[in-house]
Amino acid sequence: MVRLSTIHNFAQARGDVAKNFAAARLVRRPRHAKRQTPLCVWIGLGAGLPRAELLGLRWEDIEYLNSDLGVLVVQRRVNYLGKGINRLERDGLKNGDPFKRVHIGSLMLDVLRMRWVHQLAQRRAALEPGQRRWRGVDYEPNTRTGFNFTNPTDGTPMNPLSADKALAAIRDRAGLDVERFHALRHAFTRLLRASGTRDCLAMKMTGHRDAAMLDYYDEGLESEQIEAAQRLDERLRMLRHRA
Repeated sequence: MVRLSTIHNFAQARGDVAKNFAAARLVRRPRHAKRQTPLCVWIGLGAGLPRAELLGLRWEDIEYLNSDLGVLVVQRRVNYLGKGINRLERDGLKNGDPFKRVHIGSLMLDVLRMRWVHQLAQRRAALEPGQRRWRGVDYEPNTRTGFNFTNPTDGTPMNPLSADKALAAIRDRAGLDVERFHALRHAFTRLLRASGTRDCLAMKMTGHRDAAMLDYYDEGLESEQIEAAQRLDERLRMLRHRA
């Protein structure tokens, strides 16, 4: 099981996104256009959004304050209700609020820039003969519009199952001690509180109305229990040696 410290270093585990973005701009399309990039995982971890809210993000929902700071205006949810029922888009948040504002830093902005590069490449790949019919936005390179996270073959909002697969693909390599996409909110809450964020601010960023929910999302991870057991073992060995 991975250690909690690896979560704090998730940016390094993924690599220097900013450098990768610069290189990605030179690529006309991904080598595997149908393969989903796990960038949604990093936004889930860096913004603490539930999966449905993450998939409901549109480029128009991003406010760029400067080169190092932005705001996600979260105001809709996207779910798939099951086979044959298709996609359901709903306005507002799960707790009934019409929207919430989540500030993000430069790393998350770099991830979003890279995501836009991938979307442009996927749109170009979809124009090739034999590809499925494109139903998403006909992107203009200089005008970001439409949903942030989309299916690579047709441009429709990403299916939640695809987000789960993206997490599974990157979890071990990134050292994330989580099993479900929703658990990224737990990691997000822990990172907020560990960085000294006041509970009232953490509640705004997570969308919780009850402070007790912060304690629920700040529950100990299994990796922390392992670390605690190891520290206790070392302490007991010292006591035994003194005896």
